[in-house]
Amino acid sequence: MVVIERFSRWEKLVGSIARIHWLIKYLKHKFQGNIKCEDALNQEQYVKAEITLCIWAQKEHYEAEIKQMLSLKQIPRSSTIYKLCPFLDEQSVMRMRGRIGASPYVPYGTKYPIILSQKSRITFLLVDKFHRRYKHGNRETVVNELRQQYYVPKLRALIAHHEALTPNHFLLGSSSGIKQIEVHPTDIKSTLRSSWKLAQHLLDSFWRRWLREYLPVITRQDKWFTNIKDIKEGDVVFVIESGNRNTWRRGLVTKLIKGKDDHVRQAWVKTSTGLVRRPAVKLALIDVQH
Repeated sequence: MVVIERFSRWEKLVGSIARIHWLIKYLKHKFQGNIKCEDALNQEQYVKAEITLCIWAQKEHYEAEIKQMLSLKQIPRSSTIYKLCPFLDEQSVMRMRGRIGASPYVPYGTKYPIILSQKSRITFLLVDKFHRRYKHGNRETVVNELRQQYYVPKLRALIAHHEALTPNHFLLGSSSGIKQIEVHPTDIKSTLRSSWKLAQHLLDSFWRRWLREYLPVITRQDKWFTNIKDIKEGDVVFVIESGNRNTWRRGLVTKLIKGKDDHVRQAWVKTSTGLVRRPAVKLALIDVQH
């Protein structure tokens, strides 16, 4: 049995399923005495693997709806996918019946996208693949490309969870730099005041994201379960304190205080306002070379 949680990339997961399909086919042909079995994976097997994963994801989250459709019964109105008019295709894949079904110029997968739950690990890996394909670009680009083949409820919220913090967020306000057009006051004083407030709001937003996404990387963790490299004299650190952005002081470790286990428990740090003594867990090492 394949444990989906062990995979971090969609491509590796699909490859594993494709190899399982190939092995089953190979053993079947060998048992039947057929020596013409293909000895390598092909594109058809990869496509079959992707379909298999979609079916697994659907059975995990929409099992009741699938049973209703297999029994030729209408799914209940209380279902979260009732309004999508779902149906099972010839491969038992659940798809959405949209408004463009009669269009002769639209590919089948676009007319009837595969329905996937946003809660599925398989969906998470699939979204991650599209995110990487488009270099963590504009959220709408990822949404548009995914919806050419799949329908995922609350897709934008799922993609926002994937979006990486990039230099564009600090310089332009978003990963792509595209922002909604804002209406500014016409008089100079109001314009300057509004611009200042907007700048402060953006800085506060970046600060919160920095705390949430980057700080855990540089802060000491798992102190009871893994061996962690102690800070040392000469390290540049942030002194973690409560408060808003720009209140954390940066300093240089000048003296260490070790515990009975010979690990650093506290340190003296030279900051712009003088020497301070802080617990090691309140010091975030800045990854710089000096």
